[in-house]
Amino acid sequence: MKVLSIAAALVATIITAAHSEEDDEERQFSINQFKGWTGLLLSCEKNTADPALVQAICDVAKTEFTYLAENSKIPYRISVGDDMFRRSMIAHEIGKPLTLTIKTIPTSGNSYAKAVYVEVSAENFYSNVIDKEAAPSDPESLPRAGDLSLWSGNMIASGTDTQVIVRDMTPYIGQQMKAFFTDFLKGWNAK
Repeated sequence: MKVLSIAAALVATIITAAHSEEDDEERQFSINQFKGWTGLLLSCEKNTADPALVQAICDVAKTEFTYLAENSKIPYRISVGDDMFRRSMIAHEIGKPLTLTIKTIPTSGNSYAKAVYVEVSAENFYSNVIDKEAAPSDPESLPRAGDLSLWSGNMIASGTDTQVIVRDMTPYIGQQMKAFFTDFLKGWNAK
């Protein structure tokens, strides 16, 4: 019986150590992803398929984002439907913030049933990205331009009433925002 207890304790210790190492690696990854940004910019993208639904989801996201940013003492700005130039000017007010983009894609054309896909994505535009570890012959070694997503989460909902869809999605939007802020703060606090 004593041998069994020792074996169980050894297995528990190994599992705990492996889990701790995994947590340390995940934490270091988050620190590396989010260290150095000067704040956050929330950007709600426009979509003409169902403007009322898109605006309602953006309003929910803005409320949660503002609450979390203020309580975390992170400098922030909000850009709703602005073009890239205007968004850049707003972002410049706080240095080099990371952009948290809300992409809302509702169905269109059906007046009865509705569905919506919402993505929350922390991203930054890069004009000349390469993988520094790629071999010269690899496509990753060539400069590329585009948005690099550092974190993302998504949700899907459906129903017949815009208000009900927004009401039902509100806690999930909050969960996604909180999950992002949890990861972002690891890097932010490592300054």
